[in-house]
Amino acid sequence: MRLKLVSEEVPKHTSIVTAVGWYKPGKQYELLSCGDDQAVWKWHTEGSPISKVCDLDSYCTAMALMPQSKGSDNTFALGCADGTFRLVSESGREEKKVDAHRGAVISLKWSFDGSAIATAGEDGTVKVWSRSGMLRSTLTQMPHAVYSVVWSPDCEHILFACGRKIHLKSTQAGQKAIEWKAHEGIVMQLDWSFVNNTILSGGEDCRYKIWDSYGRLLFCSAPLDHVVTAVAWSPSGKHFAVGSYNVIKLCDRTGWSYCRETPNSGSVFSISWCNDGTQPLLGHPAESISQWDRTM
Repeated sequence: MRLKLVSEEVPKHTSIVTAVGWYKPGKQYELLSCGDDQAVWKWHTEGSPISKVCDLDSYCTAMALMPQSKGSDNTFALGCADGTFRLVSESGREEKKVDAHRGAVISLKWSFDGSAIATAGEDGTVKVWSRSGMLRSTLTQMPHAVYSVVWSPDCEHILFACGRKIHLKSTQAGQKAIEWKAHEGIVMQLDWSFVNNTILSGGEDCRYKIWDSYGRLLFCSAPLDHVVTAVAWSPSGKHFAVGSYNVIKLCDRTGWSYCRETPNSGSVFSISWCNDGTQPLLGHPAESISQWDRTM
């Protein structure tokens, strides 16, 4: 098994690509990207640009597309450096702008059922919002910035990273929270597989790890040469991708590495898998997006 790189032909972003995602407006997939040039672009899957979706008035730090179900539209959420997140339609219309955090919104995720959004920011708070952008609860206030937030598969708990620890907290008041020390450096990225119910983490200690839902360690990698900046489970739960500086790895669910590629692209900031799990999309500082075909 290996990864085959397909990069965009002509870079359209003029600065770092900070987030990427897939969506399906019709029968064919299309790609979305946003960057430090405050622009959102739409792409064909082979890497050619379709059009600019919109321009923002702030730097984009994160992007999450609403899970698609029968009758749902292609709304996506953008987290911004001014502490807001925006709900944007696929046509580029800003449906709502929400003042969410003091300081940048670092991470935001839709729940698996598309009914809510979780956000985390530089102010150390984790908040839960309705799909229309109304505040439901401030889940926690941490002493430091929260770099990553994800939902549990049952949509009843929020997993987030602060400092060297991973925290698991129920969305219902009065439930006991769980926390554990995960890395020797700051935990940079988290992901939770809907299929196999296991957690993936990457940290400043240059390692990536797999945990069960109780915080028990299942796998710990050897240290990479640089900080792990992105991790993502495939939709099937059989594979995951890990991004670092000039490195992308494809691994199976137990942590065993299938392949390791070294593109000259800088740090991988974002990884997004298409729904069939055959292609991960990467965002990185090379002012472009890269797409990898997973082939046997």
